[in-house]
Amino acid sequence: MFEEETAEVVSIQSAKENDGSQVNGEVQTVPCEFGNEGVQVHSVSTVETQTDPTITCGPRRVPYDESKLASFLSRICPKVLEELDKAHNSRAFDRYSVKESEDGNSIKKLHTIQPSCGLPIECKLSSLIWSCSGAVIALGYGSSHHDGWCDHRSKILIFNIDRPNFSTTNPSQTLETKSCVTCICGHPSESSIIAAGLYSGEVLVWNLQWEEDCLLGSSETIGGGHEDAIIKAEWISDPFKSSESGPTRVVLATASLDGRLILWRLASRTGGLRRGQGFGITGNHLSHLRKGKSITHSLDELLPITTFSFVHNDSSTFIVAVDGGGLFRCSTLSTKVIAGSDPDIGMIDPVISFYENHSSRICDAQCSPNQQNIFVSCSSDGEIHCYNLNQASPLHIIQCDGGMVKGLSWSPSISNVLLCWGEDPNLYLYDLSKEPIKPMLPLVGNDSKYKVKVALYNPRSVQTVAVADDSDRVIVWRFPENMDSLSCKDG
Repeated sequence: MFEEETAEVVSIQSAKENDGSQVNGEVQTVPCEFGNEGVQVHSVSTVETQTDPTITCGPRRVPYDESKLASFLSRICPKVLEELDKAHNSRAFDRYSVKESEDGNSIKKLHTIQPSCGLPIECKLSSLIWSCSGAVIALGYGSSHHDGWCDHRSKILIFNIDRPNFSTTNPSQTLETKSCVTCICGHPSESSIIAAGLYSGEVLVWNLQWEEDCLLGSSETIGGGHEDAIIKAEWISDPFKSSESGPTRVVLATASLDGRLILWRLASRTGGLRRGQGFGITGNHLSHLRKGKSITHSLDELLPITTFSFVHNDSSTFIVAVDGGGLFRCSTLSTKVIAGSDPDIGMIDPVISFYENHSSRICDAQCSPNQQNIFVSCSSDGEIHCYNLNQASPLHIIQCDGGMVKGLSWSPSISNVLLCWGEDPNLYLYDLSKEPIKPMLPLVGNDSKYKVKVALYNPRSVQTVAVADDSDRVIVWRFPENMDSLSCKDG
C-alpha cells in the first residue's frame, strides 16, 4: 500500500538585490514677503487753566451823612422804645420758659393727674385711654365690689393735656353714667368720639365736640345686648365691608361676662347704635383645655369671656380668652349658629382653632400693631405667652418677676417692645426680639407703696406713657429714646 520513492533535487535561484537605488530631488517654498508700515496717533492738544488771583476783602468804609443818620435815629427811636415797653408788659409769654438741656437717658415725669371733683367714695379708677390724637386722657371710674345690681352714679373725666389752661385736678369735661364704668376706648380716627362699657352691660358712645347732650347712642333699649358687666371694648374695621367698596368704616366690638361678643354700628353721626353680629363660645370647646382642669360649665352654655383682641390688618380674625384659661382663634366669617340661641339675636360660634392655654385665668390678650401674625397673652399665673397666630404652641413664655400679670400694652411704633404690669408697683418693659428676654425697665417712679393699675402708650408718641396706680392718680411719663440705660427723674 505504501512505497518508497526518491525524487530529484531541484534548485531555485535567489532574486534578492543587495544594492538599493538612490535619486536626488529638491523642493522650494513660496518666497516670504516682508513690508513696513507706519502708524501715527491722533494729534494731542494741551489746555491750561488759571484761577483768578486771590482778592483779600478788608473792611469797607461806606460814606454817610452823620446829620441825616442822627435825624433818622431821633425819629425812629421813640417808636422802638414804645414797642419794647409793650412787649415788656405783655402776658403773651407768661407760660413760656426756656427749655433746659436734659439727660437723654432719664425717665421724666411730665404730669401727675389726680382729680379733686366729687366721686362716690366706693368708685375708684377702673380704666384709662388716650385719644387717637394723643392730646386727651379719659379716666373711667367704678367700684370693684357689687353684691347685686349696680346703681352707682359714676363718671368719665376728660383731661386735655395740650391746652394752655390744663389742670391736673379739674377735668375739661365730665360724662356721667348710671352704672360703674368697666372699660372705655377711643375712636381710631375721630379724637372726639369715645365709647364706654358699664357694669350693667350698657354700651355708650359720646361725641365730645357737642357742647350740650354729647351722647351719640346707647344700647340700653336695644334687644340682644349684654346682660352682665362688659370687660372690654375695641374699635375695629368693619369685617363685613370690603375696603375696595368705599371708605373704611369702623364698628365697636364689646365683650361681657355673659359670654357674648357683639359688634355695634353707629347709625349716623347724629346718634343711635345698631346691634350687629353676635358671637359666643360654648362649653363644648372646653375639651381642648389641659387635662385635670375642673369644668363647671355645661356643653351648651356660653363661657364668660375674659378678654379679646382683633388682628389689626385683618378684622375678620380675632383672639378670645374664656374663663378657665382657654384661648381660641376665631373668625367673623363663621356661619355656625349656636344651638338653642334666639334666632332674632343670631349668635354665631366663631371658633376656628385653639392655642395651648394658661394654667389660670387670662387677664389680657393683645395682637401686635406692627406684626400681623403675633399676639401675646398674660395670666394670673405670672406668665406672658407670645404666639404666632398660626401655631398652637407659644413662641416664648416669659415668667414675670412681679407675679400676676394684669395687663399688656404694645409700643405703637417699635416692633417687639411690650409693656406689662401686675400686682406690684413695677412697670416691666420687654423687647421680644432679644435673647434672653429680660425686663428692660424694672421700675417707674419711686413710690413703692402704690400698685400699678393700668399703663398705656400714647398713640402719637412712643416715648410717652400714662400710668395709673391704686391711689387713683395718673402719672404721665416720658421715656428716653435710648432704653439701654434708664433712671427716674421728676419733672
